[in-house]
Amino acid sequence: MTPTPVFRRSSYSNGSGANCVDVASWHATVVVRDSKDCAGDFGDYPTLAVPTTAWTAFTTDLKSGRLDA
Repeated sequence: MTPTPVFRRSSYSNGSGANCVDVASWHATVVVRDSKDCAGDFGDYPTLAVPTTAWTAFTTDLKSGRLDA
């Protein structure tokens, strides 16, 4: 297991990093950070961590359209 998460950016990002989030799987959680605030070591910036099962349920609902307003 890596000591810090390896983040990835959405394939829908335009590459500039503006208005994006980065996500990484790490220790049975998914960690999410703002791509505009990611300098420094892990822990130096705000990060949201959720259990992998909760992230999977969220992305499944998002892809299905159940969260559309």
